[in-house]
Order: sequence, then structure tokens, then C-alpha cells
Amino acid sequence: MSHTKRLFVFAGAALSLGSATVALAGESVSRDEVRAIVAEVLADSETRSSLLQGGGSAGYDKHFFLASVDNNYRLNFSGYAQFRYIADFRDNDAPDDNFDGGFQSRRVRLEFHGHVVSPELKFFISGDFQDSEGSGVASPTNPGIGNQAGGGFTMKDAFLDYDFAGGFYIKGGQYKLPFLRDELVSDTKQIAVDRSLVNFGFTGGRAQGVELGYRDEAWWFGFSFSDGFNSANTDINSANESDYAFTARGEYAFAGKRDDFAAFTSMQEDDFQGLVGVAGHYQGASNSRAESDEDPEVLVYTADLTLKGGGFSFFVAAVGTYVTTSDTAVAPGRPGLEQNDYALTGQAAYRFLQDTEAFVRYDGIYLDDDAGAGAARAALVEENYNFLTFGINQYFAGHAAKLTIDAVVSLDRGDGATRLSGANILPQGQGPGVGNSIFGTQSGVRAGSDDNAIAVRAQFQLMF
Repeated sequence: MSHTKRLFVFAGAALSLGSATVALAGESVSRDEVRAIVAEVLADSETRSSLLQGGGSAGYDKHFFLASVDNNYRLNFSGYAQFRYIADFRDNDAPDDNFDGGFQSRRVRLEFHGHVVSPELKFFISGDFQDSEGSGVASPTNPGIGNQAGGGFTMKDAFLDYDFAGGFYIKGGQYKLPFLRDELVSDTKQIAVDRSLVNFGFTGGRAQGVELGYRDEAWWFGFSFSDGFNSANTDINSANESDYAFTARGEYAFAGKRDDFAAFTSMQEDDFQGLVGVAGHYQGASNSRAESDEDPEVLVYTADLTLKGGGFSFFVAAVGTYVTTSDTAVAPGRPGLEQNDYALTGQAAYRFLQDTEAFVRYDGIYLDDDAGAGAARAALVEENYNFLTFGINQYFAGHAAKLTIDAVVSLDRGDGATRLSGANILPQGQGPGVGNSIFGTQSGVRAGSDDNAIAVRAQFQLMF
């Protein structure tokens, strides 16, 4: 039924209703007065319809949106939820502590993004109801898989991004540092239930800072000056901030376009695609460092390769760290620290059906066993840690509705006294937190005292 026809139907109904109402009320109202009322209603309806058509638009285009008629202002609204069940099996000294299981709302996130004034000035704001980045480490007060720290609404991203002519841009606010590719791929577009354990240990996470860069269909270069690794939601005098930190990353899509690599997975009909990336990060001392202490040096670097096509996908990344501290930076009277740690992660996936995908991943963390590290390494039980993850994805509506089931197997001892289950992969005393524990509620992998600990994880993801 057309808009005009609907108006005539409404007018007829209004006339009938008006007559009936007058009759019921017993009032003397002429037909001309009723017609005048109806004409006024119709004029108001036309005006409102015109305002809707000429004053903007709203709807769903991958995101719910509101936009001005000239598209100089646009607000997109989206979100997602990841609900999990995790079961941990391990051999532990305590006879009744060989199994832990529970449900977990890993992420419940809202995102607002779009542009203002012009499409070149973009904004992105996101927050999470559950995840408390880096705080889900198992401890006597937080021992269980399902006992995730958090629950309140926490800011994740809040930044502006302005595109200059020629592909150059500037970004400022709180955002993910341009470092590990695994971290830069969205939470919703991973292969396994969560990111690699190497990423958990060495990620730069979010920070507050400014980034300059260049991007086009094949290349991306980003250089960031920030408060340092994992310094989100901190103030200028926080001990979790570094005095200075610099991060740089470069990527080149030698087959396909960079936008093709927003997700790790590959569709069966996709052509061959390839991307290579390198990145480095350097940061100085914490803001809380005493003036008499020498600034430690923290250098972290990585290289990665992604290949996709025909339903097959492959990703590999290597990470290295170099850390030096003075004796007072660790503790008075202790020897200084100089170490090199390394890590390697690689994953492969294949869609053997259009919407069904199998995958496998390896994580290896190789810690420096330098005896000169002194007490900072006294609790180290193993120098090398190896993990194997395998599972399956079922896509019901792409990433918008996806079920993932996987298992993570620890091939070495996971003693809770090691650095892997501490606050950081890198040792304490070098400044703000660089990396996080790989054990705890976020990854779902618990520390154990024997080999072959297993975490079975099932996650359903819903996006809107």
C-alpha cells in the first residue's frame, strides 16, 4: 500500500471515528469541523514524513547506524558476547584439586564508532562488562576458572583517527599498540576460543598515546608514542605507566588486500592471500622509579606471516625480548639482570565444509636460563614451555554466530611458582607490566604441577 493510499485510509477512518465520537458525546459538531481536524492531522503526517526522508537515515548495514543526510555525521552501534564453558584436567599434589570446571562470560562488549564533521575524522569507543584485562590470574583469592575478575563496565578503546590526503593518518587516545598481529585481529575473528598463549604472555595490549602512520590497500606503517605496554586506563602518575615508550609496526600484503586479513579464517572460494609484518617496541622505566635507580631497557620485537586461500589459513609469529636492569632496579644488593627470551606460535586451519573448520596451534616459550639473573630466576623450574591447541569451528552465520570447541594441552610442567604464572612473562622490576600471565581465567589454562595438563574449552559467540 502506497503512502498516499495509507493517508486516504487514515482520513476515512478519522472521519468515521469523528462522526461516531460526536454522536456518542451528543455534541453538535459539523462535518466541516471534522474535515478541518483531519486535514490538520494529514498535514502534520506529511511534515513528519518529509523530515525523516530529508533529515537523515537509520538502519542496519553490518552495524546499526544513524547518519545525517550528507553523511558528514554517522554513529554505528554494535556489540558481541562470548560465553564459555571450561574444564581443566591436571595432576596436582592436592588429591582433590585435579579438576576445575565452570562457565564464563569472557567478553560482553559494546562498541560505538563512526565519524563527525566529515568521514575523515573517525572515532571509536568501546567498553566491556566483564573482562578486566590482565587481572584474571589464578591466586588464593581467585582460584577458579569461573571466578573471572571484573563484572563492572570498563573502558577498552577511546580514540580519534584523522585521515590526511595520500593515506597518512594520526590517531590519539586509548588503543591497541601496533605490535603483535594476533592481538590486532579482533576478539571475534580468532581461530581458536582465544588468542595464542604466546600472545597472552607478550602482548602490548592497550595504551594511551599518539600514533602516526600510513595505510593503503597493500601497506601499513604505524609509529606510536605511548605510556607503555598494558597501560590502559591509567593516570599520568601511575606506576603502571612508563616514562616513555615507542612502538612501530609495518605490514605488506603481497597477495590480496590488507582488508582481507581482518580475520584469520579463509572461505573455500577465496583466492590466495599473503601478508607479512614486523614490529618492535622499546620502553623505559616506570613513573614510580626512584631517581637513584638506573633506567632499565626493555626491547620486544616480532615478525609474522599470514597465508590464506581456498579454505586454508596459516599463521606463524616469532617474538623476542631483551631486558637489562641495574642492581637497584631489581632490589638493593641483588645482581643486575640481562636476559633474552623467545617465543613462537603457529596455527593452521582448514574449512573442510563451507561452514565447518578444523584447526591446530602450537605455542612455545623459551626462557633465558642465564644464571646471572640471580633471585629473579630462583623460582624457575623449566626454561622451555610447549603447548598444543586443536579444535573445530562451526559457523552458523559467519562470525556473527559461531561455536568453537578446542582443547589446550600443556606438554611441560606448569608449576605456579614460575614466571609464566606471575604478573608478567618478563621479570618484575623493569617498569610497567610487559605481557601477562598465560595461566588464569582469561586463557582458561590453569597452572599445574605435572605434565600434560589439559583445558577443554567451548565458546558460543554472538555479534550484533
